[in-house]
Amino acid sequence: MRTFASQAVQATLATLVQVVQETPTVKRFVLRPRDASFVFRAGQWIDLHAPNVERVGGYSICTSPKQLQVDGTFDVAVKRGRTDPTRWLHEAAGVGDDVYVRVGGEFVVRDEEWTRPRLYVAGGIGLTPLLAMLRDTWSRTKGPADVCRSHLVYSASTVDELAFRRDLEAMQRKHAGLFECTM
Repeated sequence: MRTFASQAVQATLATLVQVVQETPTVKRFVLRPRDASFVFRAGQWIDLHAPNVERVGGYSICTSPKQLQVDGTFDVAVKRGRTDPTRWLHEAAGVGDDVYVRVGGEFVVRDEEWTRPRLYVAGGIGLTPLLAMLRDTWSRTKGPADVCRSHLVYSASTVDELAFRRDLEAMQRKHAGLFECTM
């Protein structure tokens, strides 16, 4: 555990276990927290403190909590940018590097809302918390009767920048009639 200098909040050490180029400007980082008590809800973000970088970066988690339960990892997707933490992730981070993370945010689907139809609207990297919510929806269901209908309207600056396009298309095929995605 580490206390962030800017706030008296504990952070968890996590190891970078995989880096995937999702689009020309977006990379997905797979992290394995070392603390077994680390948890999050779909839609939340992490504050990430990279080694030798003073500023803290904030990045939305794009996976379901089920992934953390099953294989002990979670993912964040980060668009290339100018902030020091983002530059570190895109230019210097490598498998095996350790970072400190802490969970934040209340942008989540409440338990009583899981059965209501949902419309998601996202642009570019803003997809990530919504993707976590969609993945969580499908990980919670036992069959078509357990889930509500969902529709995602998603845009990006170019077709090449539609992050997770193949995942969304596969999700749409697998959950035909329950999930639609307009890109």
